[in-house]
Amino acid sequence: MVHVELRTPIYDRGSGDNLRWETLVSLEVQADQPPRVAGDSALLDLDMPVVSLRTGETIRFTEHPEDWARSLPLAYRAGDLVAVVVTDDEPITEDDIARAADHHHHGAAAV
Repeated sequence: MVHVELRTPIYDRGSGDNLRWETLVSLEVQADQPPRVAGDSALLDLDMPVVSLRTGETIRFTEHPEDWARSLPLAYRAGDLVAVVVTDDEPITEDDIARAADHHHHGAAAV
C-alpha cells in the first residue's frame, strides 16, 4: 500500500512568516483495490506517465499503480505543488534510485 499527498506551501504571516504545507489531494493505492482519492482530484493526473524511481522506466498508473504512486515525488516537485509519500509498504531504497538513474541515463544515451 502506498499513500501519497500533493501539498502546497502556505505562508502563515500571522505567526512570524512560518511555512506550513497544506494537503490538496491524497492518493492511496493498494494492490487489487481501486485507488482512493481524497481532496481536489483535478490536481492528480492518473493518465500522466512518470519515471519509476525503482526501474528508471516510464510507467503509467494503469500498468503499475503502486510504483507509479511512489514515483510521484519525481513528477510533482515544483515549488507550488509537491508530492510526498506518507506511507509505503515497499519503500524505494537508495539502491533502487541508483539503479533507476543508471538505467534512465543509459537509456537516454542510446537514443
